[in-house]
Amino acid sequence: MSTVLYSAHPFAQPAVTSGRDDLQAHAAHRLGVVRHLVASMMLGQMYGLHEEADLIFKAASRLLGDGRELRISLAFASAVGGDLAPARTLLAEGLDDWPQPEVARMSVALALKMGGAPEWQEVVEQTLAVSVDPVARRFGHQILNPDSPQL
Repeated sequence: MSTVLYSAHPFAQPAVTSGRDDLQAHAAHRLGVVRHLVASMMLGQMYGLHEEADLIFKAASRLLGDGRELRISLAFASAVGGDLAPARTLLAEGLDDWPQPEVARMSVALALKMGGAPEWQEVVEQTLAVSVDPVARRFGHQILNPDSPQL
């Protein structure tokens, strides 16, 4: 059995002694780094530090290998900060080639709703009209009726 020693610093590499847990320790460390990066990215975007947030976005995307979900996080943070451009850009580019494209559209619609954009409702209704994905449908109904009991 190996022993993993962690530094108090969140980005310090874990010191791993010998054993099979090496990969798990490094995966857990990498996840912690990505979480810190995403939180920093979102705060930067919310407070208008777009260049800094973009640098963090690029770093986190490289760690994850796919930055699509991060773009939705960026759209949420931007909407909270009053900038709807990232959400609108996602819709304009299209989400059809994403994993779970209907869920992605609902996520972008929620970002638009949070930012006060009027088109959020049309995005939800159009997606509900064509989607057979039960997760996307439940998500869409929750966005339309946030006070109703869960479906």
